[in-house]
Amino acid sequence: MSTYDKMYSSNSKARKWLTKRGFIQIQMFSHTRWNKDIHIGNLSFDGIARDDLCIILFQVKSNQRPTKKTQQEMSLLTEQYKRAVRFVWINCPDRKEVEVFGL
Repeated sequence: MSTYDKMYSSNSKARKWLTKRGFIQIQMFSHTRWNKDIHIGNLSFDGIARDDLCIILFQVKSNQRPTKKTQQEMSLLTEQYKRAVRFVWINCPDRKEVEVFGL
């Protein structure tokens, strides 16, 4: 599977997961491995979505869980923005369930 196919598959899984949970206006940013559109602190994000209560910025990975440090950074940023903006990491491994961290 090419890198593009892997990214497309992961983004599709993430979009389905977000849609199932009631998120709307899901926007995936075009990016490459070294160029992402949104940076906050040391974190970079692949897309944005919203539901009735908040906006989420999310990072989509094919097979990588966030480190404890990254999870702490996401939690601190979520608290800083009083839960109006949440920061989520979506892990989409092949042939397994989607894992979500930070929601």
